[in-house]
Amino acid sequence: MAGISGACFGIFFIMLKQAGDGAGLWPLVAARTGNLVVIVVAFIFMARMGETGPKVSGRFLIGLALLSGALDASANALYFLAVQDGMLSLAAVLTSLYPAITVLLARVAYSERLRVVQQVGLAIAAAGVALVTVG
Repeated sequence: MAGISGACFGIFFIMLKQAGDGAGLWPLVAARTGNLVVIVVAFIFMARMGETGPKVSGRFLIGLALLSGALDASANALYFLAVQDGMLSLAAVLTSLYPAITVLLARVAYSERLRVVQQVGLAIAAAGVALVTVG
């Protein structure tokens, strides 16, 4: 599942680069519309199966969900602008580091201990970014 997810992210990033300069931010609007269609279809399927998922309550939780969506959309827009004016190889490598940020946030926010494999992975990722940036 992780491999398929990674491949889909890569395809998405490449397709945003191929959208071209004249498209404006419409490729992102199309991507978000596609996401919405998939979510609505999944929700309808779950509702017919009798499962509606967890109950969401509290303004704080809803606010966090909205903030997460806004930050995700902003990140995609900034990536799109970066690849239109810069190198796809550099922008894609930097964008692909979001799992490392998630691991570091778990360390800071929840005091989770990093396993040795995670520490090695973070070090390799940092070295890879340095190498791509330099050369």
